[in-house]
Parts: sequence; structure tokens; C-alpha cells
Amino acid sequence: MGWTDRHFRYLLRLISKGAWLYSEMLPVQTLLRSREPAKRIDFHSVEHPLALQLGGDDPSQLSRAAHWGWKAGYDEINLNIGCPSPRVLQGRFGVCLMEHPEQVGALVASIRRTVPIAVTVKCRLGFDHHVHPSFLETFVQTVAAQGCRTFFVHARQAWLDGVSPKANRSLPPLDYESVIRLKKKYPDLEIVINGGITDCDEARYLLTHVDGVMVGRKVLEDPLWLASLEEAIGIDRSPMPSRMHLIENYGTYVSHMLQSSTEPQLSMHRLFQPLQTVIRGFPGAARIRQMVCQAGRAAKPNGCAWIDRILEQLSDIAPQSLLALEHAPSPSPSLARIVRVERAVIPP
Repeated sequence: MGWTDRHFRYLLRLISKGAWLYSEMLPVQTLLRSREPAKRIDFHSVEHPLALQLGGDDPSQLSRAAHWGWKAGYDEINLNIGCPSPRVLQGRFGVCLMEHPEQVGALVASIRRTVPIAVTVKCRLGFDHHVHPSFLETFVQTVAAQGCRTFFVHARQAWLDGVSPKANRSLPPLDYESVIRLKKKYPDLEIVINGGITDCDEARYLLTHVDGVMVGRKVLEDPLWLASLEEAIGIDRSPMPSRMHLIENYGTYVSHMLQSSTEPQLSMHRLFQPLQTVIRGFPGAARIRQMVCQAGRAAKPNGCAWIDRILEQLSDIAPQSLLALEHAPSPSPSLARIVRVERAVIPP
């Protein structure tokens, strides 16, 4: 949460024209309490295909939020039943709902009665003592009976007792084979695998057994890796953009947002934050990050000038040979979520 907002998704769309992008998970009560819910879920038209990811346990609230998402133009509603954070558990939604598949099925059915677009579910293999394969199979079978045809499965259990959400991204070990077995058992369902995918060859192997891969953290660290992933799995795409070209195009977007946005509370920090992911790992990146942070604290009218300064500084400190590279010299290994064979993805 906190990264795949409309600005970062715009950056990703500059890299991939066909990847399915997912919003950060939005707790439905947060949306319903918002003074301007339409602005909370607003997006740029170029972001399509795009899914709105919601978290909640009340069918009427979820249906209302899903209806807003559909009217706003989202292409899919994704129900997050995999998040292990304490805030989610206190609200009695997220991964703990896997223990109640009938309730999740009722949530899916309620949303499907409200919107004509696809309703999908993101989950884990299980949580705490619910570790037997039959637990996941029962969950999927029950929810699928209510019309859900696509499941995004994070290939590890969630440990809720005394383990932080951050630790839950690396513990316990990944278990891709359990997701592959799930696909074999339910061949008519679309099963998308998620968790720890940082290698193109690994993604290519997984796609021989499941319908798609979902990544995220790796793309947060090196957005242009998404282009390499698409090429590796055979997605027809335009030539890979250079890092400098990407920054220039995103700078044009920033300028447009600053000049055209009617939002008095437009967050400069959120607007400039995606640039930090593009320059990570390059010589002088610390200085550029400092400038990005300063831009994020600047007054709105000064934003365009900051873009020019950042581009100037980047040209001065980084050799053109490096700026033309598709990836940072030393990307750090990590995970998250993004592709789906015919569509690539991004959630929290």
C-alpha cells in the first residue's frame, strides 16, 4: 500500500502498454468516509486496463464502492483476501476471511450483482494453522461457485501471530508447487501466481503451469524490469525505453498535472515519488533523490522548475551510456506483483 497510486501507475504505463495495473488496496470504509470518494479513485485514461483493489467484509459497503469504481471506469474489481496487516485484521477483513469462504463468496456475489465487470479475488495459501492444501481448495471452490473465475494466489502462508506484514513478505518460504497443484485441480479457473518473482526465467517457467504471474516489489525497485519481463515471456511490445527518455516523459506528465489539476491538496511528494524508483542504483542517485525530496516539499507553482533541475543534474552526473541502460547496474532482489501473461498486473 502507498505506492501504486495513479502517478506510479502512469509511470508504469509509459513502460508497458498492455500490463494490467492494480490500485493500492483501498479499505472500503476509508473510501466511504471520504468527503470526495471520486477523487480517491480517480485515474488517468492511459492507465487502462486497470483494476480497483478493495478490502472489506460488508457486502453492501463493498458493492457501493465497487459501483463507484465501475462508474469511474475501472475494468475490474479485485477483492483482497490476502493482506495480513494488523489494521486489516482489526477490521476483520483481509487474509483472516479465508477462514470463512462462504462469507467471501457472498461478498463476491453481492459485488457481481452490482457491477457488470470482472470480480476477482487475491488470497494466500492459508494462514496460521490453516496449512493443509484442502483449506485453500475449499476456499477457492466455494468462492468460485459464486462466480469468481480468477484467483491471484500469493504462494506462501500468512503468519498473523507476532509476525509483521513486512516479515510476511519473506516468511514462511514460498511454495509455488501448491499454486501449480491448485491450477491442476481447477483447470477451468484462471490462477495467477504471486510472491517473490524477481527473475524472468522463473516467471517463464511458472507460466508453463499457471495462467499468469503477478509482481510488484521488484517493479517498485526497477520499473523497467517490467519491459524485460514482457519481452522474456513473449509479449509483443514496442522497443524498451531508455531511463532518460522515461524521466523526460514522466516530467511532461508532472508538468501537465501541476498546470491542469484542480486539486488544492495535490501531493507534491506523491507526484515526484515515482522518479526515485527510476534513478535508484545510478551514480549520483543520492543527490537526485535529495532533489526529488526537495521537489516533493516545494510549493505547487514551482514543480515544473524542479523537473528541469532534476533532468539537468541527471545529465551532468550520470554518463549517457548508463542513462541508456534498461536497468540499474545492481538491482536489489525482491518481490511483488505484475503480469498475467496476456495482461500484466500490480497490487500491494
